[in-house]
Amino acid sequence: MSRGKKMGLFSVSKRNQGASNSAIPSVNTTKFSYSILNLLCFVLMPAVLSACSSSEDQIGSQLRTAASAAETASMALDAWLAGAAPQNYTSRTLQSISRKLSDAETQIQSADSPEVSERARLITAISRLAAAVANAEVGLQDNNPAKVERAQRDVRNAIAALAATYTKSFSPHP
Repeated sequence: MSRGKKMGLFSVSKRNQGASNSAIPSVNTTKFSYSILNLLCFVLMPAVLSACSSSEDQIGSQLRTAASAAETASMALDAWLAGAAPQNYTSRTLQSISRKLSDAETQIQSADSPEVSERARLITAISRLAAAVANAEVGLQDNNPAKVERAQRDVRNAIAALAATYTKSFSPHP
């Protein structure tokens, strides 16, 4: 086997050269750099645009996350109370939900919303929800179904309060 000559970044053997050896250009690093730059811009543009979304979109997204987490908590507690879910699974679920609620609260606090009073009501609703989930977790750790049932009612009431606050905050104002 003969040694190939270097053409750009790749070596070309005599066997693979073909008829038009001069038609194989060396890699143009400038074009390659521009191609990479264009690809990065194409990939990064959606991330940049989403970061620039309005604070109302960010708050709405966090509220939907909190509501979904709360519904998950309610279903997990239903399953535990019915004996269909083990205690450790339900406990881990509630811990995960607590983190999500905390993250949502932090994101809403840091949002640049002109309506501070609305933002405060939303944070209060999420805090109420987080407290209810924490109470459910305590009842679960104590293996106390009555305490878990009370906490679950609190979770459901907090979900309703969050929905009402969301509707009030995001409905069109006359």
